[in-house]
Amino acid sequence: MAMNKLLIRTFWIFIFLGLIACSHDDSSEPLILSSEKKILSFQLPIDGAYVEGSINQDDNIISFNTTGQDLNGLKPKITYSEKARISPSESAAQNFSTEIAYTVYAEDGSTAVYRVNVNNRQLSTEKQILSFVVKLEDEDVEAVINEDEKEIYIDVGSHTNDFETAITISEKATIERIGDSFDYTKPIEYKVTAEDGSYAIYELQVNKPNIDGAAGWVERLLFFPGAEVIVSGKFLDIDENTTFYLENSSGTRIFPQITKKESYTDDFARTEMYITFMEIPDNAPTGIYRLVVEINGYTLTYDNFDILNEEVPRVSSSEKTEYHLNDTLVLHGTNLKPYIMIPDNGSRYLIFNTGSVHVEVNEDKTELRFVMDYHYDQFFWPEEVKNVYLMDEDRRIGESIELLFK
Repeated sequence: MAMNKLLIRTFWIFIFLGLIACSHDDSSEPLILSSEKKILSFQLPIDGAYVEGSINQDDNIISFNTTGQDLNGLKPKITYSEKARISPSESAAQNFSTEIAYTVYAEDGSTAVYRVNVNNRQLSTEKQILSFVVKLEDEDVEAVINEDEKEIYIDVGSHTNDFETAITISEKATIERIGDSFDYTKPIEYKVTAEDGSYAIYELQVNKPNIDGAAGWVERLLFFPGAEVIVSGKFLDIDENTTFYLENSSGTRIFPQITKKESYTDDFARTEMYITFMEIPDNAPTGIYRLVVEINGYTLTYDNFDILNEEVPRVSSSEKTEYHLNDTLVLHGTNLKPYIMIPDNGSRYLIFNTGSVHVEVNEDKTELRFVMDYHYDQFFWPEEVKNVYLMDEDRRIGESIELLFK
């Protein structure tokens, strides 16, 4: 019995000594906290996918390069050191259009600050055609670009479907032809699209017709019905298939009749010039008109045709059809006025009463007489058919009659 008690007492002594030993070991090994505080990976959602940023661990800078992105409200994916924590939270959406700072807290309480910078280049808005060159046989011809009107002009003469083009456009832009037509006698459109999706439409105008001038025989736009209008311009090939008319401010249209056409080619300038003669119809009301010509997809206009349909001079006949020097020119008609004009050898002779020239009209205004003396001997060499045009004191041109001068 005494032996049992001794054994029990001894057991508890060993237990007590063991506890003392354990307590002594714990106090000799202090707890070590982690000092790691690195961002190991930083990703942003760009265009539907997460993109990895470049991390400079020396400067604690995280960099991204993007183009035309909306950087507001992005939630990053961040990997950082084990046992560390980060602020602001990776689950918090941020506006990365400005620099964002993230603080990483190590387990031991030390910190590191990382700065996130996104270089977000804005999409280019440039959408210009900078040059447009046409290759004609062995020659490169540069077109004229009207940037305000977004129009491109070039004359190629007869090479309308026989050339290649070289086009320079804004950096990062793209270009496409609108439609499938290669008929360069009509306007062709090109669409230039900028990097940001905006676009501009340019119209290529090859051999664009143009009204260079319009006048009567006295280079004024004053007309009576029956007068001849002279319209000239490059590539202005007006014919019976062309829509052309005179229109006043109230919308009234009158339709002149083509009486004659002339043309010539300028090979050096690669142009074709046309001169069209047209007659104002008898039913044209008094008013101010503009000429409208619709040709090859273009609408051309020329303003300020002044037509007077009152006391219109008319010529019905001449006393003779053939005249010689010193003859008296005699015209019959109605509302005749003592003013006539005779074109000769590129000049235009306006004939009316002066100190040495006498033009007479009877009281009824039905007969005009004019003595063609030595002052006008140039009319008769060489022999030629000429038009004699009626006028008034304002040099308003009227109808004409053909006579032979010999």
